[in-house]
Amino acid sequence: MLKKAGVLCFLLAGMLAANDAHSQVASRENFVFLRSASQGLSSKQMLIRKVKRRYFEDHEDVQEVTGNVSIGADEVVERNLLVIDGDARIAGEVNGTVVALNGDVVLRRSAQIHGNVVSVNGRVRRTKGAVIRGEIIEATMRSAPEQEKRKRYKRKTYAESRTGPRHGYREWRERPKPPHYRWKRRMREAIVENWEDRQDAILWRYNRVEGLFLGLNIPPGYSYRHDVLNFDVHGFLGYGFSSKQWRYRASAELWLFRNTRFLMGATVYDLSDTRDEWRIPTDENSLAAGLLREDFQDYFRRAGYGVYVAHHLLNVFRARVGIYDEQFGALPVTTNWSLFGGDKRFRPNPGMNEGRSKAVKAMLIMDMRDQRETPRSGWYLQAEAEFSRPDLGSDFDYRRIEIDLRHYWQLSPGENLDVRFRVGSSLGVLPYQYQFFLGGISTLRAFRYKEFMGNRMVLANIEYRLHSISDRFRNHDILGGLDLVFFADVGKAWTTSDSPDFFAGFDELQARDLLADMGIGLTDEEGRMRLNFARRLVGGKRNVVITFRLNRPF
Repeated sequence: MLKKAGVLCFLLAGMLAANDAHSQVASRENFVFLRSASQGLSSKQMLIRKVKRRYFEDHEDVQEVTGNVSIGADEVVERNLLVIDGDARIAGEVNGTVVALNGDVVLRRSAQIHGNVVSVNGRVRRTKGAVIRGEIIEATMRSAPEQEKRKRYKRKTYAESRTGPRHGYREWRERPKPPHYRWKRRMREAIVENWEDRQDAILWRYNRVEGLFLGLNIPPGYSYRHDVLNFDVHGFLGYGFSSKQWRYRASAELWLFRNTRFLMGATVYDLSDTRDEWRIPTDENSLAAGLLREDFQDYFRRAGYGVYVAHHLLNVFRARVGIYDEQFGALPVTTNWSLFGGDKRFRPNPGMNEGRSKAVKAMLIMDMRDQRETPRSGWYLQAEAEFSRPDLGSDFDYRRIEIDLRHYWQLSPGENLDVRFRVGSSLGVLPYQYQFFLGGISTLRAFRYKEFMGNRMVLANIEYRLHSISDRFRNHDILGGLDLVFFADVGKAWTTSDSPDFFAGFDELQARDLLADMGIGLTDEEGRMRLNFARRLVGGKRNVVITFRLNRPF
Protein backbone atom coordinates (compact mmCIF):
# COMPACT_ATOMS: atom_id res chain seq x y z
CA MET A 1 0.00 0.00 0.00
CA LEU A 2 2.84 2.34 0.85
CA LYS A 3 4.48 1.61 -2.46
CA LYS A 4 1.30 2.47 -4.34
CA ALA A 5 0.82 5.63 -2.30
CA GLY A 6 4.44 6.61 -2.92
CA VAL A 7 4.13 6.09 -6.68
CA LEU A 8 0.91 8.11 -6.74
CA CYS A 9 2.48 10.99 -4.83
CA PHE A 10 5.56 11.02 -7.05
CA LEU A 11 3.37 11.13 -10.14
CA LEU A 12 1.46 14.04 -8.67
CA ALA A 13 4.70 15.71 -7.69
CA GLY A 14 5.82 15.58 -11.30
CA MET A 15 2.76 17.58 -12.25
CA LEU A 16 3.05 20.20 -9.55
CA ALA A 17 3.08 23.72 -10.91
CA ALA A 18 3.54 27.27 -9.76
CA ASN A 19 0.27 29.11 -10.30
CA ASP A 20 1.28 32.60 -11.31
CA ALA A 21 3.30 34.23 -14.04
CA HIS A 22 6.37 35.64 -12.35
CA SER A 23 7.12 39.30 -11.96
CA GLN A 24 10.43 40.98 -12.45
CA VAL A 25 12.13 42.70 -9.55
CA ALA A 26 11.31 46.37 -9.27
CA SER A 27 14.38 48.37 -10.19
CA ARG A 28 15.80 50.92 -7.80
CA GLU A 29 15.90 53.66 -10.46
CA ASN A 30 12.11 53.58 -10.67
CA PHE A 31 11.88 54.38 -6.96
CA VAL A 32 14.53 57.06 -7.20
CA PHE A 33 12.58 58.68 -10.01
CA LEU A 34 9.30 58.62 -8.14
CA ARG A 35 10.88 60.03 -5.01
CA SER A 36 12.65 62.87 -6.77
CA ALA A 37 9.63 63.65 -8.93
CA SER A 38 7.25 63.90 -5.98
CA GLN A 39 9.64 66.07 -4.00
CA GLY A 40 10.42 68.48 -6.83
CA LEU A 41 6.91 69.11 -8.09
CA SER A 42 4.37 71.35 -6.53
CA SER A 43 1.64 70.46 -8.98
CA LYS A 44 -0.04 67.10 -9.02
CA GLN A 45 -0.70 67.45 -12.74
CA MET A 46 3.01 67.80 -13.43
CA LEU A 47 3.68 64.67 -11.40
CA ILE A 48 1.00 62.78 -13.31
CA ARG A 49 2.53 63.80 -16.65
CA LYS A 50 5.99 62.65 -15.61
CA VAL A 51 4.66 59.34 -14.32
CA LYS A 52 2.88 58.78 -17.62
CA ARG A 53 6.04 59.41 -19.62
CA ARG A 54 8.04 57.13 -17.38
CA TYR A 55 5.76 54.12 -16.87
CA PHE A 56 3.47 54.06 -19.89
CA GLU A 57 5.14 53.13 -23.18
CA ASP A 58 2.37 54.96 -24.97
CA HIS A 59 1.63 57.71 -22.45
CA GLU A 60 -1.10 59.11 -24.68
CA ASP A 61 -3.07 55.84 -24.54
CA VAL A 62 -4.00 56.02 -20.85
CA GLN A 63 -7.40 55.66 -19.26
CA GLU A 64 -7.31 58.17 -16.40
CA VAL A 65 -9.81 57.80 -13.53
CA THR A 66 -10.23 59.71 -10.27
CA GLY A 67 -11.49 57.80 -7.24
CA ASN A 68 -11.99 54.07 -6.63
CA VAL A 69 -12.18 51.76 -9.66
CA SER A 70 -13.40 48.15 -9.90
CA ILE A 71 -12.82 45.91 -12.92
CA GLY A 72 -14.90 42.73 -12.95
CA ALA A 73 -13.63 39.26 -13.79
CA ASP A 74 -15.30 39.35 -17.22
CA GLU A 75 -14.01 42.82 -18.13
CA VAL A 76 -11.00 43.60 -20.32
CA VAL A 77 -9.24 46.98 -20.38
CA GLU A 78 -7.30 47.41 -23.62
CA ARG A 79 -5.41 50.52 -22.44
CA ASN A 80 -3.06 51.56 -19.68
CA LEU A 81 -4.87 52.46 -16.48
CA LEU A 82 -4.10 55.39 -14.15
CA VAL A 83 -6.12 55.73 -10.93
CA ILE A 84 -5.76 58.98 -8.97
CA ASP A 85 -6.71 59.35 -5.29
CA GLY A 86 -8.39 55.96 -5.13
CA ASP A 87 -7.94 52.19 -5.12
CA ALA A 88 -7.83 50.01 -8.23
CA ARG A 89 -9.60 46.69 -7.55
CA ILE A 90 -9.00 44.40 -10.51
CA ALA A 91 -10.43 40.94 -11.13
CA GLY A 92 -10.29 41.08 -14.93
CA GLU A 93 -7.60 41.70 -17.55
CA VAL A 94 -5.61 44.85 -18.28
CA ASN A 95 -3.55 44.89 -21.48
CA GLY A 96 -1.17 47.51 -20.18
CA THR A 97 0.30 49.03 -17.03
CA VAL A 98 -1.70 49.89 -13.89
CA VAL A 99 -0.65 52.88 -11.75
CA ALA A 100 -2.43 54.09 -8.58
CA LEU A 101 -1.48 57.47 -7.13
CA ASN A 102 -2.44 57.80 -3.45
CA GLY A 103 -4.19 54.44 -3.46
CA ASP A 104 -3.82 50.67 -3.43
CA VAL A 105 -3.83 48.18 -6.29
CA VAL A 106 -5.86 45.12 -5.24
CA LEU A 107 -5.51 42.14 -7.59
CA ARG A 108 -8.01 39.30 -7.30
CA ARG A 109 -7.30 35.67 -8.17
CA SER A 110 -8.47 36.03 -11.78
CA ALA A 111 -6.60 39.28 -12.49
CA GLN A 112 -4.14 39.43 -15.41
CA ILE A 113 -1.90 42.46 -15.86
CA HIS A 114 0.26 42.53 -18.98
CA GLY A 115 2.42 45.44 -17.83
CA ASN A 116 3.76 46.89 -14.58
CA VAL A 117 1.79 47.41 -11.37
CA VAL A 118 2.72 50.64 -9.54
CA SER A 119 1.31 52.07 -6.29
CA VAL A 120 2.44 55.47 -5.00
CA ASN A 121 1.61 56.14 -1.34
CA GLY A 122 -0.24 52.85 -1.21
CA ARG A 123 0.25 49.11 -1.56
CA VAL A 124 -0.04 46.34 -4.11
CA ARG A 125 -2.22 43.57 -2.65
CA ARG A 126 -2.05 40.42 -4.72
CA THR A 127 -4.23 37.32 -4.23
CA LYS A 128 -2.84 33.92 -5.14
CA GLY A 129 -3.47 33.27 -8.83
CA ALA A 130 -3.16 36.85 -10.04
CA VAL A 131 -0.79 37.16 -13.03
CA ILE A 132 1.59 40.11 -13.43
CA ARG A 133 3.86 40.20 -16.50
CA GLY A 134 5.94 43.22 -15.49
CA GLU A 135 7.30 44.80 -12.33
CA ILE A 136 5.68 45.30 -8.95
CA ILE A 137 6.52 48.71 -7.51
CA GLU A 138 5.48 50.37 -4.27
CA ALA A 139 6.61 53.81 -3.18
CA THR A 140 5.88 56.16 -0.30
CA MET A 141 6.79 59.81 -0.72
CA ARG A 142 6.74 62.87 1.53
CA SER A 143 7.48 66.46 0.71
CA ALA A 144 10.98 67.95 1.03
CA PRO A 145 10.06 70.33 3.90
CA GLU A 146 8.77 67.39 5.90
CA GLN A 147 12.07 65.55 5.32
CA GLU A 148 14.09 68.44 6.71
CA LYS A 149 11.79 68.68 9.72
CA ARG A 150 12.16 65.00 10.55
CA LYS A 151 15.95 65.09 10.20
CA ARG A 152 16.14 67.19 13.36
CA TYR A 153 15.12 64.19 15.46
CA LYS A 154 17.84 61.59 15.98
CA ARG A 155 15.61 59.01 17.69
CA LYS A 156 13.18 57.20 15.41
CA THR A 157 9.54 57.11 16.39
CA TYR A 158 7.74 53.79 16.80
CA ALA A 159 5.89 54.34 13.53
CA GLU A 160 9.21 54.75 11.69
CA SER A 161 10.65 51.61 13.26
CA ARG A 162 7.68 49.72 11.87
CA THR A 163 7.30 51.22 8.41
CA GLY A 164 10.63 52.82 7.67
CA PRO A 165 11.44 56.50 7.10
CA ARG A 166 8.34 58.37 6.10
CA HIS A 167 10.29 60.54 3.68
CA GLY A 168 11.86 57.57 1.86
CA TYR A 169 10.47 54.64 -0.06
CA ARG A 170 9.64 51.01 0.61
CA GLU A 171 10.54 48.11 -1.62
CA TRP A 172 9.15 44.61 -1.90
CA ARG A 173 10.65 41.84 -4.01
CA GLU A 174 8.85 38.88 -5.44
CA ARG A 175 11.11 36.07 -6.52
CA PRO A 176 10.65 34.89 -10.11
CA LYS A 177 10.27 31.21 -9.13
CA PRO A 178 8.33 29.90 -7.36
CA PRO A 179 5.72 32.67 -7.52
CA HIS A 180 4.11 31.74 -4.20
CA TYR A 181 6.99 33.27 -2.24
CA ARG A 182 5.82 36.16 -0.13
CA TRP A 183 7.21 39.62 -0.74
CA LYS A 184 10.01 40.62 1.60
CA ARG A 185 10.94 44.13 2.61
CA ARG A 186 14.56 45.15 2.47
CA MET A 187 14.20 46.78 5.87
CA ARG A 188 13.73 44.35 8.76
CA GLU A 189 10.66 45.37 10.68
CA ALA A 190 10.82 45.83 14.43
CA ILE A 191 7.33 44.98 15.64
CA VAL A 192 6.38 44.26 19.21
CA GLU A 193 3.55 41.75 19.26
CA ASN A 194 1.33 40.48 22.02
CA TRP A 195 2.67 37.95 24.51
CA GLU A 196 0.02 35.53 23.36
CA ASP A 197 -1.34 35.11 19.86
CA ARG A 198 -3.59 37.92 18.74
CA GLN A 199 -7.23 37.08 19.31
CA ASP A 200 -10.42 38.39 17.81
CA ALA A 201 -13.03 40.26 19.80
CA ILE A 202 -15.42 37.29 19.44
CA LEU A 203 -14.15 33.99 20.85
CA TRP A 204 -15.56 30.64 19.76
CA ARG A 205 -14.61 27.00 19.94
CA TYR A 206 -16.25 23.60 20.01
CA ASN A 207 -15.11 20.57 22.02
CA ARG A 208 -16.49 17.58 23.87
CA VAL A 209 -16.38 19.08 27.38
CA GLU A 210 -17.94 22.50 26.67
CA GLY A 211 -19.87 22.01 23.48
CA LEU A 212 -20.13 25.34 21.69
CA PHE A 213 -18.23 28.05 23.57
CA LEU A 214 -18.85 31.72 22.79
CA GLY A 215 -17.26 34.72 24.44
CA LEU A 216 -16.09 38.30 24.23
CA ASN A 217 -12.41 39.15 24.31
CA ILE A 218 -10.44 42.32 25.07
CA PRO A 219 -6.88 41.77 23.79
CA PRO A 220 -3.86 43.33 25.50
CA GLY A 221 -3.38 47.00 24.61
CA TYR A 222 0.35 46.76 24.07
CA SER A 223 0.33 49.74 21.72
CA TYR A 224 0.59 51.93 24.84
CA ARG A 225 4.06 50.65 25.62
CA HIS A 226 5.97 53.76 24.49
CA ASP A 227 4.78 56.06 27.21
CA VAL A 228 6.77 56.30 30.43
CA LEU A 229 4.07 54.64 32.55
CA ASN A 230 1.07 52.69 31.23
CA PHE A 231 -1.80 50.74 32.70
CA ASP A 232 -3.81 48.19 30.74
CA VAL A 233 -6.70 45.81 31.47
CA HIS A 234 -7.58 42.88 29.22
CA GLY A 235 -9.22 39.46 29.32
CA PHE A 236 -12.26 37.50 28.15
CA LEU A 237 -15.62 36.15 29.32
CA GLY A 238 -17.42 33.22 27.72
CA TYR A 239 -20.00 30.49 28.20
CA GLY A 240 -20.03 26.77 27.32
CA PHE A 241 -23.54 25.82 26.21
CA SER A 242 -23.18 22.09 26.93
CA SER A 243 -21.18 22.35 30.14
CA LYS A 244 -23.35 25.29 31.29
CA GLN A 245 -20.26 26.89 32.80
CA TRP A 246 -18.83 30.41 32.53
CA ARG A 247 -15.12 30.80 31.88
CA TYR A 248 -13.09 34.00 32.18
CA ARG A 249 -9.73 35.66 32.53
CA ALA A 250 -9.05 39.21 33.74
CA SER A 251 -5.55 40.73 33.75
CA ALA A 252 -4.12 44.11 34.72
CA GLU A 253 -0.65 45.16 33.59
CA LEU A 254 1.61 48.08 34.33
CA TRP A 255 4.28 48.95 31.74
CA LEU A 256 7.43 50.61 33.12
CA PHE A 257 10.55 52.17 31.65
CA ARG A 258 10.08 53.09 28.01
CA ASN A 259 13.36 51.66 26.69
CA THR A 260 13.22 48.28 28.46
CA ARG A 261 9.60 47.22 27.76
CA PHE A 262 9.26 45.82 31.26
CA LEU A 263 5.85 45.08 32.78
CA MET A 264 4.27 43.87 35.99
CA GLY A 265 0.90 42.14 35.95
CA ALA A 266 -1.78 40.33 37.93
CA THR A 267 -4.39 37.91 36.64
CA VAL A 268 -7.42 35.96 37.87
CA TYR A 269 -9.04 33.19 35.82
CA ASP A 270 -11.28 30.15 35.58
CA LEU A 271 -10.36 28.19 32.46
CA SER A 272 -11.09 24.99 30.59
CA ASP A 273 -7.41 24.47 29.90
CA THR A 274 -5.44 22.12 27.66
CA ARG A 275 -1.78 21.25 27.18
CA ASP A 276 -2.31 20.14 23.57
CA GLU A 277 -2.29 23.45 21.72
CA TRP A 278 1.17 22.65 20.34
CA ARG A 279 -0.20 19.46 18.73
CA ILE A 280 -3.26 20.99 17.10
CA PRO A 281 -4.48 24.61 17.25
CA THR A 282 -7.89 25.22 18.81
CA ASP A 283 -9.49 26.42 15.56
CA GLU A 284 -8.51 23.26 13.68
CA ASN A 285 -9.54 21.06 16.61
CA SER A 286 -12.93 22.79 16.79
CA LEU A 287 -13.56 22.02 13.11
CA ALA A 288 -12.56 18.37 13.61
CA ALA A 289 -14.87 18.07 16.63
CA GLY A 290 -17.82 19.88 15.09
CA LEU A 291 -17.63 18.19 11.70
CA LEU A 292 -16.14 14.74 12.28
CA ARG A 293 -16.59 14.07 16.04
CA GLU A 294 -12.82 13.96 16.57
CA ASP A 295 -11.50 15.98 19.52
CA PHE A 296 -7.70 15.73 19.80
CA GLN A 297 -7.27 17.90 22.89
CA ASP A 298 -7.64 16.82 26.53
CA TYR A 299 -8.97 19.26 29.10
CA PHE A 300 -8.86 20.12 32.77
CA ARG A 301 -10.20 22.98 34.85
CA ARG A 302 -7.64 25.51 36.07
CA ALA A 303 -8.92 28.30 38.30
CA GLY A 304 -6.95 30.73 40.43
CA TYR A 305 -4.85 33.86 40.33
CA GLY A 306 -1.23 34.95 39.90
CA VAL A 307 1.22 37.81 39.70
CA TYR A 308 4.05 38.05 37.20
CA VAL A 309 6.74 40.18 35.62
CA ALA A 310 7.65 40.11 31.93
CA HIS A 311 10.08 41.62 29.46
CA HIS A 312 9.57 42.13 25.72
CA LEU A 313 12.40 42.96 23.33
CA LEU A 314 10.88 43.75 19.93
CA ASN A 315 9.52 40.60 18.32
CA VAL A 316 12.60 38.53 19.09
CA PHE A 317 12.78 37.99 22.84
CA ARG A 318 10.03 37.56 25.43
CA ALA A 319 10.36 36.34 28.99
CA ARG A 320 7.91 35.91 31.87
CA VAL A 321 8.07 34.60 35.44
CA GLY A 322 5.26 34.53 37.98
CA ILE A 323 3.74 32.93 41.09
CA TYR A 324 0.33 31.26 40.76
CA ASP A 325 -2.24 29.79 43.17
CA GLU A 326 -4.49 27.41 41.24
CA GLN A 327 -7.12 24.73 41.70
CA PHE A 328 -7.11 21.79 39.28
CA GLY A 329 -10.29 19.89 38.46
CA ALA A 330 -11.51 17.22 36.04
CA LEU A 331 -13.97 17.97 33.23
CA PRO A 332 -16.48 15.37 31.96
CA VAL A 333 -17.69 14.93 28.39
CA THR A 334 -20.95 16.85 28.03
CA THR A 335 -21.87 16.46 24.35
CA ASN A 336 -21.66 13.96 21.52
CA TRP A 337 -22.95 16.14 18.69
CA SER A 338 -21.23 16.67 15.37
CA LEU A 339 -22.42 17.41 11.87
CA PHE A 340 -21.02 14.10 10.59
CA GLY A 341 -19.69 11.01 12.32
CA GLY A 342 -22.60 8.57 12.35
CA ASP A 343 -22.63 6.39 15.46
CA LYS A 344 -19.12 7.33 16.50
CA ARG A 345 -18.71 8.80 19.98
CA PHE A 346 -16.19 11.24 21.39
CA ARG A 347 -13.41 9.56 23.33
CA PRO A 348 -13.58 10.08 27.13
CA ASN A 349 -11.73 13.03 28.60
CA PRO A 350 -8.94 11.59 30.80
CA GLY A 351 -9.37 11.88 34.56
CA MET A 352 -7.01 14.63 35.66
CA ASN A 353 -5.42 14.93 39.10
CA GLU A 354 -7.45 17.34 41.21
CA GLY A 355 -6.04 19.55 43.95
CA ARG A 356 -4.49 22.87 44.80
CA SER A 357 -1.24 23.92 43.18
CA LYS A 358 0.98 26.78 44.25
CA ALA A 359 3.68 27.07 41.64
CA VAL A 360 6.37 29.27 40.16
CA LYS A 361 6.19 29.36 36.36
CA ALA A 362 8.66 30.79 33.87
CA MET A 363 8.70 31.04 30.07
CA LEU A 364 11.29 32.20 27.54
CA ILE A 365 10.62 32.72 23.81
CA MET A 366 13.17 33.70 21.17
CA ASP A 367 11.59 34.04 17.72
CA MET A 368 13.87 34.79 14.74
CA ARG A 369 11.55 33.39 12.05
CA ASP A 370 10.70 35.41 8.96
CA GLN A 371 6.99 34.66 9.46
CA ARG A 372 4.98 33.30 12.34
CA GLU A 373 2.35 31.19 10.56
CA THR A 374 4.30 29.92 7.54
CA PRO A 375 8.03 30.40 8.22
CA ARG A 376 10.64 29.63 5.58
CA SER A 377 13.79 30.58 7.47
CA GLY A 378 15.01 31.38 10.97
CA TRP A 379 15.21 30.01 14.52
CA TYR A 380 12.54 29.56 17.17
CA LEU A 381 13.06 28.61 20.83
CA GLN A 382 10.48 28.20 23.57
CA ALA A 383 11.41 27.01 27.05
CA GLU A 384 8.99 26.47 29.96
CA ALA A 385 9.66 25.63 33.60
CA GLU A 386 7.25 25.03 36.49
CA PHE A 387 7.97 24.28 40.13
CA SER A 388 5.31 23.23 42.66
CA ARG A 389 6.30 22.25 46.23
CA PRO A 390 4.40 21.34 49.42
CA ASP A 391 6.42 23.93 51.35
CA LEU A 392 4.67 26.53 49.16
CA GLY A 393 1.30 25.21 50.31
CA SER A 394 0.73 22.99 47.26
CA ASP A 395 -0.90 19.56 47.14
CA PHE A 396 1.60 18.59 44.44
CA ASP A 397 5.35 18.07 44.45
CA TYR A 398 6.92 18.32 41.02
CA ARG A 399 9.45 20.25 38.95
CA ARG A 400 8.98 20.29 35.21
CA ILE A 401 10.85 21.69 32.19
CA GLU A 402 10.05 21.52 28.47
CA ILE A 403 12.07 22.91 25.55
CA ASP A 404 11.02 23.33 21.91
CA LEU A 405 13.77 24.27 19.41
CA ARG A 406 13.11 24.72 15.68
CA HIS A 407 15.11 25.80 12.68
CA TYR A 408 13.97 26.49 9.12
CA TRP A 409 16.51 26.34 6.27
CA GLN A 410 15.72 27.70 2.83
CA LEU A 411 18.06 25.52 0.78
CA SER A 412 17.04 27.05 -2.55
CA PRO A 413 14.07 28.95 -3.99
CA GLY A 414 12.25 25.62 -4.29
CA GLU A 415 13.48 23.70 -1.24
CA ASN A 416 13.15 23.90 2.54
CA LEU A 417 14.53 21.76 5.34
CA ASP A 418 12.70 22.20 8.66
CA VAL A 419 13.75 20.58 11.94
CA ARG A 420 12.19 20.54 15.40
CA PHE A 421 13.63 19.10 18.62
CA ARG A 422 11.40 18.85 21.67
CA VAL A 423 12.52 17.51 25.04
CA GLY A 424 10.82 17.32 28.43
CA SER A 425 11.85 16.16 31.89
CA SER A 426 10.54 16.31 35.44
CA LEU A 427 11.24 15.52 39.07
CA GLY A 428 8.76 14.39 41.70
CA VAL A 429 5.26 13.18 40.86
CA LEU A 430 3.70 14.86 37.85
CA PRO A 431 -0.08 15.36 37.73
CA TYR A 432 -1.64 13.47 34.83
CA GLN A 433 -2.35 16.70 32.95
CA TYR A 434 1.37 17.55 32.96
CA GLN A 435 2.66 14.17 31.76
CA PHE A 436 4.51 14.03 28.43
CA PHE A 437 2.57 12.30 25.63
CA LEU A 438 3.73 11.20 22.17
CA GLY A 439 1.98 9.58 19.24
CA GLY A 440 -0.31 10.78 16.50
CA ILE A 441 -0.60 14.18 14.86
CA SER A 442 2.36 16.56 15.05
CA THR A 443 4.50 14.01 16.96
CA LEU A 444 4.97 10.40 15.79
CA ARG A 445 2.53 10.54 12.91
CA ALA A 446 2.32 6.80 12.12
CA PHE A 447 1.45 5.84 15.73
CA ARG A 448 -1.79 6.00 17.69
CA TYR A 449 -2.71 9.31 19.26
CA LYS A 450 -0.99 9.73 22.66
CA GLU A 451 0.12 6.11 22.57
CA PHE A 452 3.13 6.79 24.81
CA MET A 453 3.42 8.78 28.05
CA GLY A 454 5.89 9.36 30.89
CA ASN A 455 7.96 11.89 32.82
CA ARG A 456 10.65 11.97 30.12
CA MET A 457 10.29 12.82 26.45
CA VAL A 458 12.48 13.30 23.38
CA LEU A 459 11.14 14.09 19.92
CA ALA A 460 12.69 15.05 16.59
CA ASN A 461 10.71 15.96 13.46
CA ILE A 462 12.39 16.55 10.10
CA GLU A 463 10.66 17.79 6.96
CA TYR A 464 12.08 18.35 3.49
CA ARG A 465 9.66 20.50 1.51
CA LEU A 466 9.90 20.61 -2.28
CA HIS A 467 7.99 23.57 -3.70
CA SER A 468 6.10 23.36 -6.96
CA ILE A 469 8.20 24.86 -9.76
CA SER A 470 6.80 23.11 -12.84
CA ASP A 471 5.54 25.29 -15.70
CA ARG A 472 3.18 22.69 -17.16
CA PHE A 473 0.31 23.28 -14.71
CA ARG A 474 1.27 26.77 -13.59
CA ASN A 475 -2.29 28.10 -13.82
CA HIS A 476 -4.10 24.88 -12.89
CA ASP A 477 -6.60 25.49 -10.07
CA ILE A 478 -5.60 22.33 -8.13
CA LEU A 479 -2.21 21.05 -9.27
CA GLY A 480 -0.75 24.52 -9.62
CA GLY A 481 -0.57 25.03 -5.86
CA LEU A 482 0.66 21.65 -4.59
CA ASP A 483 4.00 21.02 -2.86
CA LEU A 484 5.62 17.75 -1.86
CA VAL A 485 6.91 17.00 1.66
CA PHE A 486 9.14 14.15 2.82
CA PHE A 487 9.17 13.76 6.61
CA ALA A 488 10.53 11.57 9.39
CA ASP A 489 9.71 11.44 13.12
CA VAL A 490 11.85 9.96 15.89
CA GLY A 491 11.07 10.00 19.59
CA LYS A 492 10.10 8.32 22.82
CA ALA A 493 8.21 9.03 26.05
CA TRP A 494 9.00 6.95 29.13
CA THR A 495 9.01 7.01 32.93
CA THR A 496 12.07 7.11 35.14
CA SER A 497 11.29 6.46 38.80
CA ASP A 498 13.11 8.11 41.72
CA SER A 499 14.99 10.38 39.34
CA PRO A 500 17.71 12.38 41.15
CA ASP A 501 18.00 15.12 38.50
CA PHE A 502 16.51 16.30 35.23
CA PHE A 503 19.12 14.49 33.12
CA ALA A 504 18.62 11.07 34.70
CA GLY A 505 17.34 8.51 32.20
CA PHE A 506 18.59 10.27 29.08
CA ASP A 507 22.10 8.83 29.36
CA GLU A 508 20.67 5.31 29.13
CA LEU A 509 18.65 6.07 26.01
CA GLN A 510 19.95 4.25 22.92
CA ALA A 511 19.04 4.40 19.25
CA ARG A 512 17.29 1.01 19.33
CA ASP A 513 14.94 2.32 22.03
CA LEU A 514 13.57 5.10 19.83
CA LEU A 515 10.35 4.90 17.85
CA ALA A 516 10.46 6.11 14.25
CA ASP A 517 8.31 6.64 11.20
CA MET A 518 8.57 8.35 7.85
CA GLY A 519 6.24 9.43 5.11
CA ILE A 520 5.26 11.85 2.39
CA GLY A 521 2.69 14.61 2.18
CA LEU A 522 0.92 16.76 -0.38
CA THR A 523 0.37 20.35 0.75
CA ASP A 524 -0.75 23.73 -0.47
CA GLU A 525 1.85 26.38 -1.21
CA GLU A 526 2.06 27.51 2.44
CA GLY A 527 2.32 23.96 3.76
CA ARG A 528 -0.74 24.26 6.00
CA MET A 529 -3.46 22.23 4.24
CA ARG A 530 -1.81 18.83 4.07
CA LEU A 531 -2.54 15.19 3.24
CA ASN A 532 -0.02 12.92 5.02
CA PHE A 533 0.89 9.27 4.37
CA ALA A 534 3.04 7.86 7.21
CA ARG A 535 4.39 4.40 8.05
CA ARG A 536 6.17 3.05 11.10
CA LEU A 537 9.78 1.99 10.75
CA VAL A 538 9.90 0.22 14.12
CA GLY A 539 7.33 -0.97 16.64
CA GLY A 540 3.91 -2.48 15.91
CA LYS A 541 2.07 -3.04 12.65
CA ARG A 542 3.51 -1.15 9.73
CA ASN A 543 0.30 0.02 8.17
CA VAL A 544 0.07 3.28 6.29
CA VAL A 545 -1.62 5.99 8.38
CA ILE A 546 -3.38 8.74 6.41
CA THR A 547 -4.14 12.07 8.07
CA PHE A 548 -5.44 15.40 6.81
CA ARG A 549 -4.35 18.64 8.51
CA LEU A 550 -5.20 22.32 8.23
CA ASN A 551 -2.01 23.49 9.96
CA ARG A 552 1.67 22.68 9.91
CA PRO A 553 2.93 20.27 12.57
CA PHE A 554 5.49 22.90 13.60
